[in-house]
Amino acid sequence: MREIARDKNFYLDFINGVEDHVHLLIGLKPTDSIPIIVKDLKGITHIWIREENLTDTYFHWQDGYAAISVSPNRVPSVRGYIKKQEQHHKKEPFNHEWDFFKKQAAVFKDIMTG
Repeated sequence: MREIARDKNFYLDFINGVEDHVHLLIGLKPTDSIPIIVKDLKGITHIWIREENLTDTYFHWQDGYAAISVSPNRVPSVRGYIKKQEQHHKKEPFNHEWDFFKKQAAVFKDIMTG
């Protein structure tokens, strides 16, 4: 994903994930498009994972994604959160975390409920 970011000219600040999802901290320029960045990351990694036979089963990304803006003064704590994903999800399943995020932001409610 770092190579993709370099090739596509966007700034991937921090990345980490677990078996069923990945968290990315991306610095955006005003001309960057989140949907295009996600499309590039998912599409290129999907092909690479399949070509390299990195999984025993068919690999595919979920259809959607979430993007949450971060104030500059929160960037260090977000890096820390992303860094500790494995520990965090031993205590907190992803679906519980996702439900929490949806309750915190009206935009998620609009997207998720139509």
